[in-house]
Amino acid sequence: MIRAAIFDMDGLMFDTERLFLRSLREYVGPVTGVAFPLDRVLSILGCNHRDFEARFPVLFGTKITPARCTALVTEWVKREIETNGVPVKPGLYDTLEALKTDGVRLALATGTRRELAASYLQSTRTLPYFDAAVFGDQVTHGKPDPELFLTAAKALSVDPEETVVFEDSYNGLLAAQRGGFLPVCIPDLVDPAPRLETPPFATFPVLSDAVPLIRYENGAPATLLPYTLDALNAYYRGFEADPALCENPADFRPYVYSEEAVERHFASRANRSGRADFLIGVGGVPVGEIALKRIDLNAREATAEIHLRSDAWKNRGVGTRAMRLLLDHAFGALGLKTVLADALLSNTRSLAMIRSLGFTRTGDDGRFAYFRLAAPERA
Repeated sequence: MIRAAIFDMDGLMFDTERLFLRSLREYVGPVTGVAFPLDRVLSILGCNHRDFEARFPVLFGTKITPARCTALVTEWVKREIETNGVPVKPGLYDTLEALKTDGVRLALATGTRRELAASYLQSTRTLPYFDAAVFGDQVTHGKPDPELFLTAAKALSVDPEETVVFEDSYNGLLAAQRGGFLPVCIPDLVDPAPRLETPPFATFPVLSDAVPLIRYENGAPATLLPYTLDALNAYYRGFEADPALCENPADFRPYVYSEEAVERHFASRANRSGRADFLIGVGGVPVGEIALKRIDLNAREATAEIHLRSDAWKNRGVGTRAMRLLLDHAFGALGLKTVLADALLSNTRSLAMIRSLGFTRTGDDGRFAYFRLAAPERA
């Protein structure tokens, strides 16, 4: 059960870390002559004010003081925000509204000083969503120390193991792990998850994509949704290609969403004879694609296939539950006697899921393993 969610601020709620980088590149650097290498700048993201002051001379030299750098950054960012407003990250309001409606306790935990953070929260009208807030000048140790998040959890009266922490930075994710929380990575400038020794609880490209997972962890069932073009587009906007499904790792390419490609995919499947296509839904949100293909009503046989939206949905039982619903449809509504399935021999997760559903392995061809499941005996 997930009872609470803790939100980082810069780079997670607001696109302010890009403003920070721009201020260094476009203003502070040219004015002072100090170089700000990207890798060094990224290493301090998520730090509180004390840690920033301690690490600044080591990373960027002593030509200017940390206080002078902070003043120049603040000056530039203030002008930018006065002109264009605080840049809000996609999905923020939807996520806050959904979790608040679901009764999930919410806290803000940011390394930013209270005065500056409060101005962002008031400007964006997000402060009322939070049940508690902890700022960088309220704690002794900044990220990757977990003090910030532990303080927020204490304010919410929740335990770390029942609390997700939304973070975009390596230091923030590491702090969440060290505190025993469930870290959810929403990458911003770079994806920090590969640097972690232990993978985060989940990774999503957009904050609002995490809402269905929290609802699933809190008991929302997996269902089969009608196969519509609108739902298919919603599914593929958050789709991530799985390297495990690529036989040659050198051939792997990340998925890039294309509305035209989705329309072609939909046209190749929807309402085609010999197919029964569905989307897997959690709370009405499509998180997977599942189908019976090569349906032969004379032989009363078909082949099942399934794809989940991203790694965040795998190894959580979603695919297994959806397959059970598909098999009920095959053996019930369609009256089939046999359902076939196959999986790459290298795809251990799919092989395990198929076996858990009672399929019998019938052979392999060196690349794929093949399985068969007979309809259950009816009383």
